[in-house]
Amino acid sequence: MALCCPLMEDLVGNIGKKGFSAPVANEMGFIFFLIQYRAVEAEALEELSSRASPELRVRGGLSLSGDFGIAYCPSCGRKLSDWLEDNAKEASKIATTSRPFVTSFLELARKRPGRP
Repeated sequence: MALCCPLMEDLVGNIGKKGFSAPVANEMGFIFFLIQYRAVEAEALEELSSRASPELRVRGGLSLSGDFGIAYCPSCGRKLSDWLEDNAKEASKIATTSRPFVTSFLELARKRPGRP
C-alpha cells in the first residue's frame, strides 16, 4: 500500500486495534478518511459497552471509541481527497476492511434521542 506517508500507513494498518487508526468510510456516495481512537481492541468493545458494572459507570459517560472525518493527513498535510481519487481501487479496499469498525452516520442518526 502506498499512502502519502509512513504515519498514514501505520494508522491504516491499525484499523480495529487499540489506539489510533485511519479507517475509510463510504457513506451516501462519499468516501473519506477518519481518525479513530479505541480504548480497547474492537472485539472487547461490544462486551464492555454492554456491561452495567459499577466500575464502568462514570458520570457523564465513558467513551471507549470514537472517530471524526479528516481532510488532510495529520502528518504530511496531503489533501486526502486527492489520494482517494487517485487510488480509487485501494481506497475501496480499505473501506471494505474498515466497514466493521466504522459506525454508519445513518445508523447514528436513527439512534438519536427523540427518533423512532
